[in-house]
Amino acid sequence: MSQRQREVADVDVVIVGAGPAGIGMALALDPLDGLDFRVFDAGRIGESFRRWPKETRFITPSFHSSPFGLADLNAVNAISSPAIFAGAEHLTGEQYADYLSFIAEAHALPIEEGCKVGQAEPLQEGGFLLTTPQGKLRTRFLIWATGEFLFPDLAPFPGAQWCTHYARVTSWAHFDAPVHAVIGGYESGVDAAVNLIRLGHRVHLLARKSTWSPDGPYDPSLALSPYSRERLIGELDSGRLEVDFGVDVVSVTRSEHGGFRIRAADDRRWDVAERPILGTGFLRGGVRIRSPIFGTGRTKDISS
Repeated sequence: MSQRQREVADVDVVIVGAGPAGIGMALALDPLDGLDFRVFDAGRIGESFRRWPKETRFITPSFHSSPFGLADLNAVNAISSPAIFAGAEHLTGEQYADYLSFIAEAHALPIEEGCKVGQAEPLQEGGFLLTTPQGKLRTRFLIWATGEFLFPDLAPFPGAQWCTHYARVTSWAHFDAPVHAVIGGYESGVDAAVNLIRLGHRVHLLARKSTWSPDGPYDPSLALSPYSRERLIGELDSGRLEVDFGVDVVSVTRSEHGGFRIRAADDRRWDVAERPILGTGFLRGGVRIRSPIFGTGRTKDISS
């Protein structure tokens, strides 16, 4: 064994991310006698949810149904309920993060907040060598549970830097212009449109296709959730929502007069005064490990 290996602490399992996936996995591992595991999060427990726009709510309803043998849809274990904890059916991000913190504290889970994993090097003998602010750590198993919200797709097309991504919004109340263009007709784009309309703004929604047709599809990867669909339908008669379909945005540029020009693949163009809002999605959890296990090569930079 090398000198470096002797100086490195060993642990059986490391979970990166203290959101619902990370805490749920920790709860599953906790009863296993003799298993040494840690949970690392670059921020706080539930950090992604704490960064949601203030007005954002869970699209899946929370309902305490354990007495009937069914877990709350948003719970991280079978016996707890975000609905009971927060007294709400559609929780805010802050409420859900507080619920996760409550569960973690109640079970005394070994969570280290403010601990960002910078590198994960696959070892020839198996496992990974992790680099953290507290030093290096060797683990037999590495579970990546960072989610997607903290990794927005900020460059879906040229000129996207002129837009404001949904994940960069703290509250829709900070938007004071009368009219806004929203790019994207799925959950985040529709949520942005609904919240802006409810605050008295007019919205021009640019969508590739309708995701809320009553005739389907009902696949949640292709169609709006019932919660989002219901809210959007409620605003269609407001007179403050204009929708264009078949829009595949290929660029956003600054116009000569200080505004912005949105151009679609079919060469339709829209000139807007305010920065367009991006509801165009997220990257996959920020994982950038390139190794024989995860991909090609040996580079092992990670965004966590």
